[in-house]
Amino acid sequence: MPNLRGLLLKDCTHILSQLRIIKDEEEIKRIRRAAIVAEKAMEAAIKAMRPGVTESQIAAEAEYTMRQAGAEEFWRSYVSSGPRTNIAHGLPTRRKIKKGDLVMIDLSPSDCQWVQCRYLPNRMCGQTLGRRARCF
Repeated sequence: MPNLRGLLLKDCTHILSQLRIIKDEEEIKRIRRAAIVAEKAMEAAIKAMRPGVTESQIAAEAEYTMRQAGAEEFWRSYVSSGPRTNIAHGLPTRRKIKKGDLVMIDLSPSDCQWVQCRYLPNRMCGQTLGRRARCF
């Protein structure tokens, strides 16, 4: 580990990871509230998902819904479709959704204390996933 002016830095990841497991009632309440916001936003995104709509339009619907549902902040929303779903954090583009496209949506609403809920299911435009769901 680096030595800064006589100080020895140590990796405390394991300690912090253990501390993050413990939640008090207030934090649990905020996580549940963020989960409700995430679910509403995902419902709006899925409702907006149809052939001819762009990835950016889907993200906009989700972000508007997160704000309306009480999110004070959110991490960048990711929406990628078709051949772009291989991008782990695909920023939404003007690519138009096509029938049969796999669509990846990643939403993370949070409150002012950065308690968040991350929600990222995969969906297929215009049909059910069926056999393709096993690939994920």
